[in-house]
Amino acid sequence: MANQIFNLDLNKNNAINPIIFGRLTDGNLRKITVNITNEGEPIDLSGFKVTFEGISGGKTKVFDSLGVNLLDATNGKFEYKFFKTAFSSTGAYKTAYFSIEKDGVRETTNDIQIIVNTVADITAQDAEVAITELNKTITLINQKYNELNSRVDTYENDIKTLETWMNSKKTEINNIISNANSSFNQKLSEIQTKLDATNKAIAQGSFYSKTETDAKIATVNSSITTHANNKSNPHVVTASQVGAYNKDAVDSLIANAITNVKLAINPIGTILSTLNSANPSTYLGGTWVRYGQGKTLVGVDEADTYFSTTGKTGGEKATKLTADQIPEDLKLTIGGVTAIGGTSSKLFSAGGGDYSTSGNIGEIKISNAKGLAHNNMQPYITVYFWRRTA
Repeated sequence: MANQIFNLDLNKNNAINPIIFGRLTDGNLRKITVNITNEGEPIDLSGFKVTFEGISGGKTKVFDSLGVNLLDATNGKFEYKFFKTAFSSTGAYKTAYFSIEKDGVRETTNDIQIIVNTVADITAQDAEVAITELNKTITLINQKYNELNSRVDTYENDIKTLETWMNSKKTEINNIISNANSSFNQKLSEIQTKLDATNKAIAQGSFYSKTETDAKIATVNSSITTHANNKSNPHVVTASQVGAYNKDAVDSLIANAITNVKLAINPIGTILSTLNSANPSTYLGGTWVRYGQGKTLVGVDEADTYFSTTGKTGGEKATKLTADQIPEDLKLTIGGVTAIGGTSSKLFSAGGGDYSTSGNIGEIKISNAKGLAHNNMQPYITVYFWRRTA
């Protein structure tokens, strides 16, 4: 029996989980693997008592911790095996979830869905078909669930990659600032040393004249200005001089990264269905065009020659029956009509009247027939389809 995987979160807001279908007398073989998180982070279940709690369709209260087997306690992973009492009454569970308790602290997960069916009468007519269709439905639900989980994992990996990249840029910025501060302090110390020597020489009367001193000071100031604007040897802490990222640049990088993640989730060729009439380019980026106006979508089936290619259109909203589409051996209850043409033009009526027993009576004309087109549409609800083109 397949072992279903449930990802449950204490915040009660995670995506739907696959449905557990059971039948009366089931139990002791049905297992599920459960991963418990809190806001997406694994919960350390070491020392916790894990209990399955629920109210069945028959209003039976179910509490069970004996069926819990911890597989990886530090990462919140355990296996649960249902016992027969869990499938002792038919109907959908009113509520079902897992609780964890430790040192007086209690938390619960979001609900899981459990449906218990009656024992099947496989000798009943069409029972095999019904069971097969139910299995197809369950398989489809679980496939969609697995697809959703794989996409969530992809998003989490993308976000972690983005965080790693941002942290590397933060380290790069800090290194640039640190190097700039060190260089600036070094040059400041050199200048201070030269100024001290100049003041000492002036005090001793063994230095230059005032004119010469002013010229030397002007040269030093010019050297300082030139060095301050030399980006190849940064020494000041302004972002523009060291080529670092300022806050606006970092915000822009983050915004661009988020846009790129959204576009990666919706690659070119994606069809988006929504009740929002706004072009998705305004909130997802990329280039989007309206798609399939007035039409429904049908999946490509390579084995069906009619639906074997993409972009094929067909069908009609209203249709008129042609002569080839009128049912064979059509029988009409006729009141009073006139036989037109042929070898006989006599009147006949319902219940038996005078009519020819040989030859071609001819055409039957129904005087109130109008030949109008009839509706040829399935039940529908309208949405906006958008296709990403660039």
